[in-house]
Amino acid sequence: MVESMEKYEIMENGLKIISDEEIRALIDKCQENSWLKIEEIDFDENFNVDDYYPYCFFRTKNLEILKMYFIHGNWAIREGILFKDICFVNQVSGEDEYWILKYDAENNKWINFESVNFRDILRDNEFESFIDRLCKTTIEDCKKLNY
Repeated sequence: MVESMEKYEIMENGLKIISDEEIRALIDKCQENSWLKIEEIDFDENFNVDDYYPYCFFRTKNLEILKMYFIHGNWAIREGILFKDICFVNQVSGEDEYWILKYDAENNKWINFESVNFRDILRDNEFESFIDRLCKTTIEDCKKLNY
């Protein structure tokens, strides 16, 4: 138990809050995703008010911290983590389903292109190569899902 708490503290210390400008741009993009959208919610018997979580984004520059983040799992819906020019936003409350965005610096906007579950990627020891491919791929290849 102590070892897992130490790992959690290391991970927590490796996560940084992003700028207000970045937050606004990501929220605007997330509002395009029906799984993440929080405005205009129809409060009926099918909607659980407890499922409402605000957007929250962190950045890490460390691949090991990023990996620890996904290993820890069970993050709240609308919580996202940025690594280089990639953002992963949890789109299912209490689950492992991340919407992937890549920052298009040329056009100054976020491009969505994929949704991923990390369980199998982590289990199969493909995490580092998967992240490397995402970081190296071009915007055009992202749009074609060719990464």
